Amino acid sequence: MSYMLVAGMAAAALAMWGRVRMIAAVILLAILLTLMVTSHTIWDLGHIIASVWPSPR
Repeated sequence: MSYMLVAGMAAAALAMWGRVRMIAAVILLAILLTLMVTSHTIWDLGHIIASVWPSPR
């Protein structure tokens, strides 16, 4: 699942350019669709958010 995070960060970096914003949006949509097709989508998104978000400990 970590390669999806890397692809998401790469798409976000591409979105900074503004020229390739459409390509980045398509890549992000493809990642989201891949997550949706995969089982337990909500749990996967929860794990991604939990791994990125700083834990309140």
